[in-house]
Amino acid sequence: MGQQSIPPEVQQAWNTVAAFLNRQPELSFNINPWYRCGEPDERNQYTIESNDGSGRLIITADEEWRWKGPTPAEGQRPTA
Repeated sequence: MGQQSIPPEVQQAWNTVAAFLNRQPELSFNINPWYRCGEPDERNQYTIESNDGSGRLIITADEEWRWKGPTPAEGQRPTA
């Protein structure tokens, strides 16, 4: 299985995000498929946040993603 071809507009969007992150004092970031993971208002939204634990930088997608696997049991979150 080879690498997926990335559409030019997706690459351009990622380059814009990377340029923003490069200007931040934080050195590393997590990309998480969950917003507010493990909290009551958790949502299926991709989130970029700093690794320093400060919560100072959190970028959350406007759109929620839909789970495409089997429905998880009540109270259990699906894993990617």
